[in-house]
Amino acid sequence: MASRSATWPSDTQAVSNIETGTRALRLYEAWIDQKIGRHASLRAGLYDLNAEFDALDAAGLFVSSPNGIGTDFGQSGENGPSIFPSTSLAARLAVMPAEGWTLRAAVLDGVPGDPAHPRRTAIELGNGDGALLVGEVEAPLGGGKLLLGHWRYTANFERNDGKGAGDGNEGTYIRAELPLLERSGRTVDAFVRLGTARGRFNMFGRFADGGLTFGGWIPGREQDAFGIALAAAFTSDSHRAATGAAASEVAVEATYRAQLSRWLAIQPNIHYIRRPSADLRIADSLVLGIRAEASFNLSGF
Repeated sequence: MASRSATWPSDTQAVSNIETGTRALRLYEAWIDQKIGRHASLRAGLYDLNAEFDALDAAGLFVSSPNGIGTDFGQSGENGPSIFPSTSLAARLAVMPAEGWTLRAAVLDGVPGDPAHPRRTAIELGNGDGALLVGEVEAPLGGGKLLLGHWRYTANFERNDGKGAGDGNEGTYIRAELPLLERSGRTVDAFVRLGTARGRFNMFGRFADGGLTFGGWIPGREQDAFGIALAAAFTSDSHRAATGAAASEVAVEATYRAQLSRWLAIQPNIHYIRRPSADLRIADSLVLGIRAEASFNLSGF
C-alpha cells in the first residue's frame, strides 16, 4: 500500500505506508465476491486495488510506501488510485486458467473519496472523475511469480507544462519475486520492480525498486525477518522543465521485524532518502522509526 502525502522528511515516496496526514475513521473495504465456475470470480464493492494488483509477498516486510505499490502507479490520479487511505467503488474480474496463472482486470472510480474533504467517507460518481482501468497478468517464475500490469485513466489531466489538459494518463509495470535460498529453516527472497507513467501528467516518469528479505536466520527466533530495499523514482522531463527539480528521489530502507509473541511484533527501521521530493533545496534525510503490531483472534467469540 502507499500513502500519497509527503511525510515529515518531505519525501514524496513516503517512509511509512500508514502515513495519511489526516485523522479519520472510515469504511475501508466492503465487497461481494461471486465465484464463476471453477476458474473465475467477480468482486464488486469498495475495493483496495493494492490488495491484489501490484502486490508481492516478499516486499510486504517493508514499511515504506514504494515497496507496497510502485511510485509510478501510487502517484497517479487526482487523489491517487483506490488504495490506502482512500478506496473507491470497483468491479474486478479474475480468471485462473492454469496453476500459478491469474488474469485480473478491474474498473474503478477515477477519484476515490473526496479530495476536498479527506476526513469524510465519500463515494461520489460522475463530476468528470472518469474511471481507472487496470489489467494484470500473474505468471509462475521459478518458485516465485512474475507480474505484468497496465493502467489507464479515462479522464483528462492537466499537463506539467501548463499547456492545458489531455488524455492518456497511463503506465505499465513489471514486477517479480524469486526465492533464492530455502535451507534448514533459513530463507532468502528477492524482489524487483520496474514501472513507467506518462511523463507529461506525472511528477515521476520512471520507477525502479528491489530488495532482499531474510527469514529464520536468528537462532531461536525462526519467525523474525529482516531485509533491505531500494526505491528510485525518476522525475519526468516536463516536470523538471517546469519546476527545476532534481533527476530523482532515492530511498533506502533497512528493517527488522521481531515476533515477540503470537499477538505482538515490533519492527525497528531505518531510512535514508536522497533528494527528498527531488527538491535541490532539501537536504538528504536519515529517518529512524519503530512500528508495533498487535493482532487478536476473535473467532472464539
